[in-house]
Amino acid sequence: MENRHKPVLLLLALLSALPIAAQDDGEEIGAPFIDTVDVNVVNVEVYVTDKAGERVLGLGRDDFELRVDRRPVPITYFYAVEGGEAQAEVEQEPVPESSVPVRRQLPVEKQVPAEQRLHLVVYVDNVNISPLHRNRLFTHVRTFLRSHLRPSDRVMLVSYDRPLRQRHPFTSDHGQIAETLFDLEKLSGHGARAEDERRDLLDAIYEEANPDPQQAIVARAGAYADAIWNDLQFTIDALKEIVDNLAGLPGRKAILYLSDGLSMRAGEDVFYAMRERWEDSSFLAMAHRFDAGRRFRQVTAQANAHRVSFYTVDAAGLRMYTYNDASNSSPTGGVAIDESHFANLRSPLQMMAAETGGLAIINTNRFQPQLAQVAEDFSTYYSLGFTPEFEDQRYRRIEVQVKGRKGLRVRHRDGFRDTPLATRMADHTLAALHHGFQPNRLEIELELGAGEAQDKDTFQVPVEVRIPIANLSFLPRADMHRGRIRLWVAARDPDGDVSSVQEIPVPIDIPSAEIERARSHLYHHRFTLLMRRGQQLLAVGVRDEIGGVTSFAVQGAEVGV
Repeated sequence: MENRHKPVLLLLALLSALPIAAQDDGEEIGAPFIDTVDVNVVNVEVYVTDKAGERVLGLGRDDFELRVDRRPVPITYFYAVEGGEAQAEVEQEPVPESSVPVRRQLPVEKQVPAEQRLHLVVYVDNVNISPLHRNRLFTHVRTFLRSHLRPSDRVMLVSYDRPLRQRHPFTSDHGQIAETLFDLEKLSGHGARAEDERRDLLDAIYEEANPDPQQAIVARAGAYADAIWNDLQFTIDALKEIVDNLAGLPGRKAILYLSDGLSMRAGEDVFYAMRERWEDSSFLAMAHRFDAGRRFRQVTAQANAHRVSFYTVDAAGLRMYTYNDASNSSPTGGVAIDESHFANLRSPLQMMAAETGGLAIINTNRFQPQLAQVAEDFSTYYSLGFTPEFEDQRYRRIEVQVKGRKGLRVRHRDGFRDTPLATRMADHTLAALHHGFQPNRLEIELELGAGEAQDKDTFQVPVEVRIPIANLSFLPRADMHRGRIRLWVAARDPDGDVSSVQEIPVPIDIPSAEIERARSHLYHHRFTLLMRRGQQLLAVGVRDEIGGVTSFAVQGAEVGV
């Protein structure tokens, strides 16, 4: 799955429109000022449990307090789901024979709204997992997919093999994803090889009769940590890529991340072993050069900005001490070295889950009960919505508490970043390009014409966007009715490369005497794109600036065929 943006792929070459709506980028003096306010609601999924770990049900909007950067904010949206069924707001109603108020259940909603639908990515990190651990875990994941998800949940399967690859697109047929896992069982993994390299290096450090000088071993340890560090950068880049890939999808988004763990500090246990072996604390300072904590925080901040939660699984399960065995007779090292190694591998899994409101499944071979808890997150939760005050793209902290109840655990993502409308529309357009799940309330249509060759591999392709004029909003001005739409355009080429998103403002003027007749017609907007030969996919997002309605459409075409 590639997500590189290539400006050369998509070039705006020409703008034109049919005569029915003359374009004019300027505003006349004295014309009514057209301005619209975009109301963006940020949703925060909240999971409430008691001391025994049981879900706390029946809470309403007024039971919660929501703070952003420690300042209380009003909850403008509330949605509760229990056991997969959406609950309407609850009301307090006293029972005649008791002074204790009870909650009266209102009718259950039948349809899952788009903003609450789940998109789940099963992410198999083949670079950081051993085949044995992976294939054992797959048995439990298949049961999870077939038994614990709702029919409305969409699931996608990806694997990280350098590069990130989409193995199955989003589907509501969870059995298809479960079956595709069998194909991944045939692939190799790299976790076992990395463990062998680690063990050989530890042997070199602790072996009294080792002929290699200390300086050579230290250099070898640095090269070992550097190799892990370089691999880790690509791994984190892939995690950021999948998060960005999900950015524009509506609704809840979760990543079930399967690996043998990731190093928070590359080679930390090896540096610890050298400090112990030669009683030199300066070796620990070397570990700070390979600290990936900042980059993992960038991943979680990006995930929170896009409403993505991580559910991380350590496929290695209950780990055996690998260095403290019969072959290692050294009085030093052993358990402490392995414990340092295990904690280092689990730390990013715990961090990504905790900061995004998800769960980390670590230190267990009983994956099924833990995966059932993940499924419970998907089927029993509260969603609190609020309207942010600013669109400054700063990362802001979120705190949620249940009023007047002690001993409850409230879990949620720890922050958000509000983004401008243009950025959100670009994200939605890319999501339509990648996944196709976007609303088309304006009922827009796309048509790509035959391209005109510019050279052997590039063509100017005419594109027409058609919109029913009756679906657009207009404001009267003098003897004209003015509308305003804005287009966001992106394309994907035969190699999977994705263009930068281009934004096109389009004013629409229709004479007042013709506005009623025009409502029974289509508005046509035409432009030309420079595209490469082969199968192209085009996505266009349209926003009615006056009505505040957005729509998206995707169209494929064989260019130059």
